[in-house]
Amino acid sequence: MKERSFPMRVWALLVTLLMIESGWAATPTSSPELPDPGSVGITKQEQEQVGRQAMAEVYKQVPVLPDSSPESQYVRQLGKKLAAVIPQEYW
Repeated sequence: MKERSFPMRVWALLVTLLMIESGWAATPTSSPELPDPGSVGITKQEQEQVGRQAMAEVYKQVPVLPDSSPESQYVRQLGKKLAAVIPQEYW
């Protein structure tokens, strides 16, 4: 397995610390209405609506990297790889 470079390890550590630190983001003004995971499933359109609401909240509360940043490109490529192996019944 290829060993990660020092800057990549520092970046991964920073992201991990930010994720576990409860007070790092501004207090949310309101939370998106999320479905109960134990309830009957929701339609794809409803899932997309909830996703758009959550995205709007993230953009209000957290600085977001531009799409052109190396980190954003990495996450996009990773997402494409994951999407390629998700069984079609989950789409």
